[in-house]
Amino acid sequence: MTFSTDPIASTFPVSLQNGVTAGTTKTGDLNGLFDLTALNQVRTAAGEKPVSAAGLGAE
Repeated sequence: MTFSTDPIASTFPVSLQNGVTAGTTKTGDLNGLFDLTALNQVRTAAGEKPVSAAGLGAE
């Protein structure tokens, strides 16, 4: 098992749609969900690649 600070933002629309399909949640707007600015600054300073907000917020 490998732990990471990457929220894997690209999976959130799929998870939301799966919940809607299963009837356990309502559709929603995920835009602006993430602000990864500070996280990516820290990752870059540590020599790591920045992570993506997958179009759901700031990187």
